Amino acid sequence: MFDLDGVLVDTARLHAVAWQQTFDQFFAERGIEDRFDPEADYRRHVDGKPRYEGVAALLRSRGIEVPEGDPADLPGLGTRAAIGNLKNEVFNELVDNEGVTPLPGVKRLLEALGARAVPTALVSSSRNARRVLPADLAALLDVQLDGVDLGELGVPGKPDPAMFEEAARRLSVPPPSIAVIEDAPAGVAAGRAGGFGLVVGIGDPGQRGLFDSGADVVVPGVGDLPLDIGVWPSLLPPPASALESVTEIVSRLGAEPALFLDYDGTLTGIVADPAQARIDDGARELLRRLAARVPLAIVSGRGLNDVREMVGVDGLTYGGSHGFEIDRPGGQHFEHEGAVAVLSDLDAAQRELEAGAVGLAGVKVERKRFAIAVHTRSATGDDVRQKAGELTTQVAAQHPTLTETGGKEIRELRPNVDWDKGAALGYLLELMPGSPTPLYVGDDMTDEDAFLRARIIGGIGIRVGEVGSGADTWADYFLDGPEQTIALLEILLDAFEGPASI
Repeated sequence: MFDLDGVLVDTARLHAVAWQQTFDQFFAERGIEDRFDPEADYRRHVDGKPRYEGVAALLRSRGIEVPEGDPADLPGLGTRAAIGNLKNEVFNELVDNEGVTPLPGVKRLLEALGARAVPTALVSSSRNARRVLPADLAALLDVQLDGVDLGELGVPGKPDPAMFEEAARRLSVPPPSIAVIEDAPAGVAAGRAGGFGLVVGIGDPGQRGLFDSGADVVVPGVGDLPLDIGVWPSLLPPPASALESVTEIVSRLGAEPALFLDYDGTLTGIVADPAQARIDDGARELLRRLAARVPLAIVSGRGLNDVREMVGVDGLTYGGSHGFEIDRPGGQHFEHEGAVAVLSDLDAAQRELEAGAVGLAGVKVERKRFAIAVHTRSATGDDVRQKAGELTTQVAAQHPTLTETGGKEIRELRPNVDWDKGAALGYLLELMPGSPTPLYVGDDMTDEDAFLRARIIGGIGIRVGEVGSGADTWADYFLDGPEQTIALLEILLDAFEGPASI
């Protein structure tokens, strides 16, 4: 989803000039020496907002009261509507005199996205968007929403995410799968508030403004974005050390933190025999004390009963089979109904995997209630690992109700439903009182869904283990191993205060 002014076309400068001319005339008529700053005032008060809201914001910044007026008011200076209409008149004159051209690289990127069948949308608060959008760019956009639509829909403009949400509905694409490209703080904030998967700011990467508004990454222009949208996450900065960023993490979590922890590879090391991956009594006591202060959930790929037995701490929330089954304190139990519906298919797939794994030395098939794991950590060679992977793929192909996923030395078959650790994270947050900010700590590819969900709702993700660039993970921070996870939790214990419920 693209904003228009300053993103696709070079009209932001014309808008700034139009605002400046309009308000300089307004101030001069009232004998006010103040003038409109085409940089600071434009960015802070009017950029990215519907026209009349921009007028109101600028006037508020100067402490000036002007009647609201009516959109039908003639261009002038007597009402906020008239001022907005005068600005529009000046802008249209500038467009007619100077013309509008696409910014460098825009058409090339839109053509590349179209060639890969990536849906695209224009989402602009400007009532002139369709008028100034060049026809060759318009033909490359699947959906167009502008200020005229905003009025007809009766929804608020940016920084409210309503326009983006409407465009997502028309594209039939969920927000977490959408990248928002904006140059205005209000637009960036709207993308962040709407839970969109990636928010790209267009501006100076050396300035904090767009980052502070919620941008994941800032690039100078659309032409600086890769033509392959699949590598856009590589633009993200690499995660920082969590232990070196504790003060920042605590500040971001605020007064209502909630902790979500994976088990294997996060609280305990990865071992050849999963039954031996146990935490010690000191770690159990730490989890017990944390759970008394903040909501705490263990969300694991292990079966529910297995992970509960391994952790051995009462009063926690436990999510097993990647969150398909959840137990909360007080005896509250959840099972995903779509997963329950395919239990017979999991039973059949289990029999096929066990039969096929005979003779694959070191390969272990483990059944959980809502998943079947094919472990290859103890496999006798790469050829055996390859055969185990081929077997899993073959069995998955015979059961459309199941889907194949992977992790560290493991392949899994799970119900082919829209549910994962990220969805489980969202489900549990909705059950908590207040508005908690989640911190999710995990080590594997199956935890990336939770990192992404945490990111788009303003939470924090921490990846345990070796991490390269930002393209490797949606997590914000990293820890070297389970020992550092325990060290971080000990520090957080001192930072958290008060009782918790989950």
